[in-house]
Amino acid sequence: LGVSWVARPAINSLTAESAHTTRQGSAFSLMQVAALVPGIIVPVLGGMVADRFGYASVFPISIALEAIVLVMVWRGLRETRVVDSSRATARDAWVALTRSLVPPKGLGGFFIATAVDAFSWSMGWGLLYGFLTDAYHFSPEQLGLMSAVMSFSWALMQYPIGRLWIDRQRGFKSILIFSEACGIPLMMQGYNSEDIAR
Repeated sequence: LGVSWVARPAINSLTAESAHTTRQGSAFSLMQVAALVPGIIVPVLGGMVADRFGYASVFPISIALEAIVLVMVWRGLRETRVVDSSRATARDAWVALTRSLVPPKGLGGFFIATAVDAFSWSMGWGLLYGFLTDAYHFSPEQLGLMSAVMSFSWALMQYPIGRLWIDRQRGFKSILIFSEACGIPLMMQGYNSEDIAR
């Protein structure tokens, strides 16, 4: 399923090209909000459909929507760069892959910290839905509602942070520290839960 994320570098590059450097915080935040807003409604609807008609009924809807997006991008998006028509070789792909594993100078510690952060959240968050289903017998609709609340709270914070903090040059480090400081108590709360301990 990771192949669906192959467009992420193009989306990020297009967003960066479309915004002045002093407004990139707002631009990236707005793109994040655009990606999160459907997550406020769709998981609940998907859960309701799955509860009533089974999980398989959700996929035709998703396929139809993805086909609409494909046509919109294919027919409506204008290329912003000069396309290099030369063919990429396997060696080019290997060089690009190995270079992508080496962070830009001075950002090695940040890249490692980001990877460790993603690892810790993925490990716990990946088990959360299974735990809720196992311990509390959550239905797909209830899991969808929980996902919607998470998307709503996430979307609510994105644009103000980009606009009021990043664009106004208040620094990146302080907001990263704040984010990590909030994460530790959340994880501790889960660890100390009697239901999880069992």
